[in-house]
Amino acid sequence: MNEAHDMIRERLHELEANRGTREKVAWIWLDLETTGLEVEAAEVLEVAVVITTPRLDELWRWSSLIADGSIRDLDEAIRSGEVAPHVARMHVRSDLWAELCDVRSGEGAFEMKQDQFTAKRVWGTLTQRLSAYVGDGYTLHLAGWNVHYDRAVLMRDAPVAAALCSHRLVDVSSIHQTMRHLLPDVAKAMRGARPTHRAMADVEQAIDAMRVFQRWVDALLAAQPVLEGVASGIAYGGAGDIAAAAPELEAFVQAPTTPQQLESLLPDEGCRSTCAQCGLTTSSLLGWSSYGGKDFCPACKNNPPGGMQEL
Repeated sequence: MNEAHDMIRERLHELEANRGTREKVAWIWLDLETTGLEVEAAEVLEVAVVITTPRLDELWRWSSLIADGSIRDLDEAIRSGEVAPHVARMHVRSDLWAELCDVRSGEGAFEMKQDQFTAKRVWGTLTQRLSAYVGDGYTLHLAGWNVHYDRAVLMRDAPVAAALCSHRLVDVSSIHQTMRHLLPDVAKAMRGARPTHRAMADVEQAIDAMRVFQRWVDALLAAQPVLEGVASGIAYGGAGDIAAAAPELEAFVQAPTTPQQLESLLPDEGCRSTCAQCGLTTSSLLGWSSYGGKDFCPACKNNPPGGMQEL
């Protein structure tokens, strides 16, 4: 057991030491709340941006309403077909529309601040910030959930800001869809809460989803020496029991607790399972196996009546 843990710890330190990149890259997490999904017609109501490193260390965050659009009366916009009823309800429930009305009337916290929420000023602020990062030598990649749409709107309303960003996108929704088919446990942990339809909260959810995915990748990479030992054992030992081919793997998955470094990388929820027969609790991402549609425990090797129970 100690040998396997030492291998994992060594791998974690190696990964940490090699996390530098040849170029300075910043991820521009972007979310726009709009009046619809038609890029040509949709008006932007709210913008949120969080800039991070590829390891999700936050560098800057900012959000703003855009209150000088042409749509002022939701009922009239619904009647005219400018805004779909479900979109109008969404923005009312999230209080976004109420805040926009306060800005336009100069009431409450927005008194005497209407000029701060014009499209020209908002897009100018974003462009200035992105220009500063480019000037500091960063390559900028737009990131987010379904960020292709946000990029299209950005190209329409703030073409200079869009041009400052690379053509490469970090679309978390695409990663999530891939995981749904390959590793459903990872996808479940990534999705988290439902979108709030407020720009900053949705940006934060996208970052959280990427953080779950990165933790899983880190955990997998950290366990690579053990997995390589299994592959080697199978190759030289024939189609025998995995535990016989690589005793250190059995010790690893049966350990009451994994190494602290590895444990901290695993998702906080949605990826823990316990055997209904022997009570072993482990990560369903690394410890459980499946054959013929049935899950079996890596400790007792049985397919218990209760199967794999998620915690």
